[in-house]
Amino acid sequence: MECCMNKQKYFSFKHGFLAFVKSNILLILILLVLVINKSEWRYDDGFGYVMMYLVFAEIFIVVLSFLACIKPYVGKDLEKDQKKHNKE
Repeated sequence: MECCMNKQKYFSFKHGFLAFVKSNILLILILLVLVINKSEWRYDDGFGYVMMYLVFAEIFIVVLSFLACIKPYVGKDLEKDQKKHNKE
């Protein structure tokens, strides 16, 4: 019973959501920098390339946000598990 009470969560939507928000803020800033001089672009289809960049970046952000939800074992947790494994 004691082992079940000390269980920590190793999956947190909060961490993933925060990573998602921070990444999208950075992506919006990059988009603003790219679109500032849109009138000076040489290619008429330049906005299509920017949209393609945004789509691929957003897919990458979603995958990384999901990975950010997973909390790795750190410090004392890892030591406890190693000691427990050694005792068995």
